[in-house]
Amino acid sequence: MTATRPAPTADGCTLAIALHEFARRWADGMLIDDLSGTLTCSELDALTDLLAALGEETVAQAWTDSHAPHDEEGDAHYTH
Repeated sequence: MTATRPAPTADGCTLAIALHEFARRWADGMLIDDLSGTLTCSELDALTDLLAALGEETVAQAWTDSHAPHDEEGDAHYTH
């Protein structure tokens, strides 16, 4: 049996804690390497926009840097 977590509420403190935890989890280098190439450019942009808004610009850039080599010519993050 898995433990259930309480559902997040609109309470500002709860939301801030959840956002901090989200940013912490998505900053994992192994996760970035494993998933970045599987995201579409728009999915990547949504994720990196959120991370940057949370003050995690370096993490957002790591996602983009890891994703870019998987893009093809004409894609948003293509670097050649």
